[in-house]
Amino acid sequence: MDRGSGVQPQLRSTLTIEKASGKIIRSEGFNDMGPGMRARLWMRFVHTGEYYGFWGQTIAGIASIGGVILVWTGIALTFRRYMAAVRRRAEA
Repeated sequence: MDRGSGVQPQLRSTLTIEKASGKIIRSEGFNDMGPGMRARLWMRFVHTGEYYGFWGQTIAGIASIGGVILVWTGIALTFRRYMAAVRRRAEA
């Protein structure tokens, strides 16, 4: 159950409902959860930048672009080294 805007883990609760009667058996709020589960819920939204709003998502986007650039330069470097090795073999 979410009482917030969807990105606030401290406003979430977990309900356990009996299937046959529809009665609520247990309700577990954010503060009732263990520290590991609280950290996991919090990190899910921090990781994507959602927790900190526009600026958090902007920083996450910049980091993603940086990751894409690193992958591209790695592939380009591998291709360049491969082609140099092929040329050396052809000349020898």
